[in-house]
Order: sequence, then structure tokens, then C-alpha cells
Amino acid sequence: MDVGHPVDSALAFVARFPSWRSAAPEVLGAFGLATAALWREIADEDDAEWKRSMAERAATLAHVLGGGL
Repeated sequence: MDVGHPVDSALAFVARFPSWRSAAPEVLGAFGLATAALWREIADEDDAEWKRSMAERAATLAHVLGGGL
């Protein structure tokens, strides 16, 4: 997503994998929250623009996956 692909495009890509398609919605939400938390921590430790961008995109992904924030 950091190279400019929207969340919908990323989700279309991962939908090709049976493990993603068969995952329970709450599991995908937890994955989104964990990913967002990881990138938020990384960006808090190092304020590089690309790390902040990844944290923002991960937060968006978490929201879309139902994890909220």
C-alpha cells in the first residue's frame, strides 16, 4: 500500500489466497489492529515520512477490516 495502491486494491490482491478468503472477519480485524499497532510503534520511534505513511495506511486497513481504531 505504501507505493500508492489503495486498500481496496490490496484487499483484492490478498483475496486470491484461500487462507485470506476463509479467515473469520474477527481474525481479519485483529490482524488489521495488530498491523496498525506495529506501524504506529515504528513511526513513533522513527519519524521518517515513509514510516508515518505506512502507519496511516495500516490504520486505514484496520478500519476497513473492521478492527476500528
